[in-house]
Formats: sequence, C-alpha cells, structure tokens
Amino acid sequence: MEFMILFVLFLVAVGFALVVSVHRSQAISQAQVDMESDKTLRNVADRINTAYLEGDGFSMDVTIPERILRMEYTINISSNEVVLRLDGGTHVRYLLTDNVTGEIVKGTNRILNQNGEIIITEAP
Repeated sequence: MEFMILFVLFLVAVGFALVVSVHRSQAISQAQVDMESDKTLRNVADRINTAYLEGDGFSMDVTIPERILRMEYTINISSNEVVLRLDGGTHVRYLLTDNVTGEIVKGTNRILNQNGEIIITEAP
C-alpha cells in the first residue's frame, strides 16, 4: 500500500513537471516568433524612415524573408504604419511619413525617396 501511494505521488510530480515544461517550451517558441517578426518589421520600417530622412533621390534595398520560422506571413503598409501579420498575431511599427506608395514583397525591395514621396518597388 505504501508503495502505491509513493508511486502515485511520483506520477503526480512527473505530471506537474511535464505540464510546466510544455508551458515553458510554448512560451519560448512564441518569444522566438515575436523576436523574428519584430526584427523583420523593424528592418522594413527603419529603411523606409531612413529613405524619408535622407531626402530626395535617396534609395536603398531591403530584403525580407520568404517565411518567418517556416511560417507564412503578410506585411502591409497602411497610412503611416507597417503591419506584419503572422500566426494570428499582429505586429505594428510606425513610420515618419504617410506618403508611401507601393507594396512590400517577399524578397528584395527597392525603397526610393522621390520628392518626399517614398516609392517601394521590387528590386531587379
């Protein structure tokens, strides 16, 4: 009888440890997704802001990945926001200007400041 009680207590402890481990693992995975999403979003927004601040005629390329941690995502520019949607989550970064035309595509994009207007095209 004592053995059975100790065995049950051991199983409860192992079960509790398993639940905590799974929870921590999920938290770490979500943190990785958030970090990579923010990195991609920051890269795009910073390049657009740099082109805006540098003035007329400035251009630069930005490359964004096809997937983030093997997950599909979308990235859009609306007003003065860059919005990245991934796995049910939304990440937003603000721009210094709302005068942006063009769409960000996965791969290499060219960002050009033409008379104060930021134009985004797919780089050749």
